[in-house]
Amino acid sequence: MKINFIFLLCFFLVLTNKMLAQCPNEIGLFSQSQVDSFGINYPNCHQVKDLTITLSGDINNLSALRVLSGHQGSISMWAYGREDVTLEGLENIDSIDYLGVSQSKNIKGLSGVKFINYLFFQNDNNFDLSGLTNLNHITSCKILAPNFENTPTFDLLKFPAFKTINSFILTGNFILDGIEKIDTIHRFVVVSNYVLK
Repeated sequence: MKINFIFLLCFFLVLTNKMLAQCPNEIGLFSQSQVDSFGINYPNCHQVKDLTITLSGDINNLSALRVLSGHQGSISMWAYGREDVTLEGLENIDSIDYLGVSQSKNIKGLSGVKFINYLFFQNDNNFDLSGLTNLNHITSCKILAPNFENTPTFDLLKFPAFKTINSFILTGNFILDGIEKIDTIHRFVVVSNYVLK
């Protein structure tokens, strides 16, 4: 009886530890304290299914997210036009199924990413893509500029290894620099763009 109880207790502790250590399906980070405690709350979480980072609050540093490595599911970032935050801390990620970046002026810190299945950008102004210099493949890309009075530049020259895009959807008055260096775009859709020639 005593042995069964000890066995069950050990089994329960191991099972609880495994369950607490893994990544939940969805993780939302809205404050610096949530970012800083990521490794404590999810000690064995290295690949996320759905991560949302909202940079509207006091988040200034993502270095605690260095535990994320390899392939990631979905990462969405809402920056609200902040220029003072980089994505340093996410450099150990090498591939992402979905990367959505809204209202960010830069995406520095994703230097390890080589493959993105679906890339979504939404911005009214120019943004710095130099954080993705090692990117060599995007399956689908959607670029959205909601304010049609601005003409932000999307500079494909920032991706030196980039040669093929399966689907590219451009909505708004974006200017494309470096489009001529892309060998193949299987599907190219332009919506409400009055500056592209």
